[in-house]
Amino acid sequence: GNEATFTMAIATRLQQHLIRKQLIPILTHRHLGEDLGAYTSEEDNRIRAEIANYFESKVFIRLHCDAPPGASAVYYPDRHPDQRIAQASFSLARILWAKVQLVLPDVRRLGVQSEAKTAVGARQGGLLTGSRYARVPVATIEIVPLHPAGEQWIKNTENQEKVARALAQGITEFLVQSAE
Repeated sequence: GNEATFTMAIATRLQQHLIRKQLIPILTHRHLGEDLGAYTSEEDNRIRAEIANYFESKVFIRLHCDAPPGASAVYYPDRHPDQRIAQASFSLARILWAKVQLVLPDVRRLGVQSEAKTAVGARQGGLLTGSRYARVPVATIEIVPLHPAGEQWIKNTENQEKVARALAQGITEFLVQSAE
């Protein structure tokens, strides 16, 4: 298995949970290996953010697995040029982490972190590419590191389901809070 296989499986399950909650999820990948016509990962991430912007999404959730040795974490763009997006993204990240951490295996956890703490974010003035172009609240989730134990855990469909359910609960809670 690889990162894309695991995150796609979770995204598809998450989509089903959100539909049951009467929400309209839009996946920026509809299937594994989907080609958005991007020539670079920078362009791919920009296109994904633009999809979220185009649909005026209430949240933009980016699912990943960390490279080994790695950790579980939720990253948010604290240095986003629009401070409202930075603030909303922080709230989203906190709520998502509160839910997801309850279902994670025994792996290193970094919790809620600034994107500046990532290798890519550090090189790009503290923002991940997908966040730099986002005009909606955004959170990047490193579900588990893909070392043997993390990979073994995320390969299990029951664990994928637990993560999807936790994310759906977090998204719903965030949307309710945002509406208040």
